[in-house]
Amino acid sequence: MKKSFSFFSLIIICVLLAVGCSEENNNYSSDLDAHKRDLDGYFFDSGRYQLYFKDDKMMINGRDIGKDKKSVLDEIYLNKGVELGGTVMEEYENVEVTTNDNKYTIKVDDFTLEFTKFKDHIIVDSENMEFIRNKLEI
Repeated sequence: MKKSFSFFSLIIICVLLAVGCSEENNNYSSDLDAHKRDLDGYFFDSGRYQLYFKDDKMMINGRDIGKDKKSVLDEIYLNKGVELGGTVMEEYENVEVTTNDNKYTIKVDDFTLEFTKFKDHIIVDSENMEFIRNKLEI
């Protein structure tokens, strides 16, 4: 009886561990406060896109648009006529950055981006693509 109970307990523990480990963690919530100064003068790189913010300007460089990993920027540029797998180099002026809790809202002429501050050096777009802060402008 004692062996059966131990074996049954072991099976239940293994099942609970398997279920807990199998869930993908795409929850990029954070209790960090977002501030406009977090972006100004910095490059953020996702591997596909590079973002640069300075004053009220933003530059976006991107390659392999729409391939593999998804970003909210893929949809924006594909809708603007960039070919699948193409590249972009865009500069925007009069960019409005607002913050609320851990969110950055970036308004450009014809689109709006939203990022979550995941860590002090990582922001995440609405499609869960991470952008890592590289360096401060020199």
